[in-house]
Amino acid sequence: MRFLVTKLHGRIQGELTSRLNQRVEGVRVKHWSDGNSVKMYDKAGSILRIETTIAKTTPFKVFHQLDSSRSQSRKLAWRPLRMGITDLHRRAQVSQHANGTYLDTLATVDDQTPLHILDQVSRPVTYRRR
Repeated sequence: MRFLVTKLHGRIQGELTSRLNQRVEGVRVKHWSDGNSVKMYDKAGSILRIETTIAKTTPFKVFHQLDSSRSQSRKLAWRPLRMGITDLHRRAQVSQHANGTYLDTLATVDDQTPLHILDQVSRPVTYRRR
């Protein structure tokens, strides 16, 4: 569950949940941690999609200036991630890191089951006689 939390230790204050759903569109595996989630979709058996949703930003940090009218010197520090568009770049970084960590973890699974997900996209196609 390291792809959803900043540090994994024995004092996690929240619930970690995983769920597997069979849908008409395909299979979905979803992992939650304190309102945030990473989902893996198997779209109709042909596309694998990973998606991270950040609903609670408090566990994550962003490096920015302290907004204070009293202080002339603006100090840079790691502050809590905000929900608005100001920290959107950092939310994208956190989500991309979660997706990458999830895919790296998935790549280490040792399974000998044949993979047929790429069958649809790897077959030859003729378009305008080419």
